[in-house]
Amino acid sequence: MTESPCYSGAWHLFNYYGAAVTPVAVDRQGICTDKLPECNTQLCYVTPAHQYPLGYTLSLARREALLSWALRVGTYIIEDDYDAVFTYSDNPLPALKAMDYHDRVIYTGTFSKTLGPGVRLGYLICPSALLPPCKYESAEQ
Repeated sequence: MTESPCYSGAWHLFNYYGAAVTPVAVDRQGICTDKLPECNTQLCYVTPAHQYPLGYTLSLARREALLSWALRVGTYIIEDDYDAVFTYSDNPLPALKAMDYHDRVIYTGTFSKTLGPGVRLGYLICPSALLPPCKYESAEQ
């Protein structure tokens, strides 16, 4: 499941690996959490700090709703926090991962936005249950 619209690179990656991608609408408060499916969702990909490509910030209420939904349906959220360091607010909202008390968020980030576009280096912070498969995939690369 992804935001609609979403980062096309993620969309293509999910399709390449055979995922059935379900788009969920976005408005000025981010992904419309009232439209989230109640079953058969293995992953939810979001860009909450600055929704790509529209730039909206996921509201605190919707962050809480998204985390509750993930726990209820037993899915993981991929939080692509590619540019959260860039904000106009004196009180930026916390990352979903910082609010995640049930280990449902896979947090991804990059250094290419802060150090330079030539620095193609990212990172992944995943739930403890996913560490073994993540380590395996990393070793295979």
